[in-house]
Amino acid sequence: MKLVKLLTLDDSENKKITSKEILTLVVKAMPEGGDVEEIVKRSRVLKALKSANDTNLVIEDADHEKLVACVKGFKFGAATIELAEILGEVLNARDAPAVMQAAE
Repeated sequence: MKLVKLLTLDDSENKKITSKEILTLVVKAMPEGGDVEEIVKRSRVLKALKSANDTNLVIEDADHEKLVACVKGFKFGAATIELAEILGEVLNARDAPAVMQAAE
């Protein structure tokens, strides 16, 4: 299992931007469409995001791999420091401590 630190940041316009919101949009986006298997894999990630608290996402390794693939494959329309921080947390996720794994 992987641990992704979830962030809540202020953007350049002093609006709150959260990891959960950004990652949910990225995982939901399928500009080229997808088959049933792809939808099921993404739905597992979406369920994990929905059930995560505001600071930590503990996610199965296979689901983390799908999340990373979604992040790497997404074409972002803008680059911000806040977005880079959120994406960095996904790409650099560590193994979740055993105590967090047991809680899931």
